[in-house]
Amino acid sequence: MQLKDKSHLLFPFFSFFLLIGAIVLVSFQNQTRQSINSKAASNVVNCEVPGSDLTISTNEQSLLTLVNEYRSQNNAGPLAFNDLLNRAASWMSNDLAAGNRQGHTDSLGRSIAPRFKDCGYTAYQNIGENLFYGSSSPQEAISWWKNSPSHNETMLNPIFTEVGIAEKGGKYTMDFGRPLQVVDPSITLEPSLSVTGVPNASVSATPTPEVRPTVDPQQPATKVKVSIEFNGIGRAGNSSPINLSRQVALQVLDLENKEVTTAVAFLTYNQQKGFFAGDVNLGKIANGTYYMKVFSEFTLISLVLPQFQVLDYTKTLELPTVLLYPGDFDQDNALTIDDYTLALACFQDAVCSAEEKAVDLNDDGIADIKDYNLLLDSYNSLSGD
Repeated sequence: MQLKDKSHLLFPFFSFFLLIGAIVLVSFQNQTRQSINSKAASNVVNCEVPGSDLTISTNEQSLLTLVNEYRSQNNAGPLAFNDLLNRAASWMSNDLAAGNRQGHTDSLGRSIAPRFKDCGYTAYQNIGENLFYGSSSPQEAISWWKNSPSHNETMLNPIFTEVGIAEKGGKYTMDFGRPLQVVDPSITLEPSLSVTGVPNASVSATPTPEVRPTVDPQQPATKVKVSIEFNGIGRAGNSSPINLSRQVALQVLDLENKEVTTAVAFLTYNQQKGFFAGDVNLGKIANGTYYMKVFSEFTLISLVLPQFQVLDYTKTLELPTVLLYPGDFDQDNALTIDDYTLALACFQDAVCSAEEKAVDLNDDGIADIKDYNLLLDSYNSLSGD
């Protein structure tokens, strides 16, 4: 029987695991983090795997090929094998197979960031991990990840450039990373403009005029169809939310990443399909290729994938469904300890004020352990696009 990777678990004590959640969050954001509890402070280093397991198998190579083909179809760059990530993935798959267990926390109590560190992968900007259980088939692994919004988002995230893959006993681990960009100190960068020997000289460059497509004043407004999933609602959780209408914002940016417009609209919940959908009026925009980002109140900002969308005012473009992660209570487009602090009172007291209703992430009228687990699940997207 195929088992699904479940990234969140049910915990009995809110306050204790809110602290643990905060520790995990800090570990993702700080590669040189200091230990906060006794387990982390023990500095356990265990990443020994048999040398034969570090050799890329046929199935592991096939999975990388499938993933890179899928990323290419969605305008994301290819991933390359990294030896340290391969070691981290091999250790995790062996650990999962030996204990017949699930989840991203290994048998030594390490979450993703401490495990990567112990396996030698420390100089990174971003990391992620996908797990799959129940089959040694790479086709089944990628198929399941494609159908899981959070795993699909990790797999297609254009920020990742390297990867480690391991399969042991039908347990797949795919570890993603983006290394730190280190500048070679021996390289001297020549300044583009240098003025010497003239006291109080004032030098100014003639600005390049901004070129944007011309908008026909007679053209009608451009419209797009938008469908949004909120993590914890509909297909991703509670199928009968209390609020059947959600306000979302769609930001349109040109290919120089400059904002063209941001439009706001109310989307209606489609119970049969399990997501919110509706039309968004963008106003008069020149036909062309753009980036688009979507967000709602207290959610991280998500980039619409594929990232290049072609707008044509003579047609109504239907955008791919976007998954939004709630929990950004301080609205800084990142999940940090501040968000957990804001949610803590609501979880502890089980009584929320009108302002704290945002903590009811699955919109079932109660702020409870289900919402707390959803907050933990959002670790897959620590910061928005």
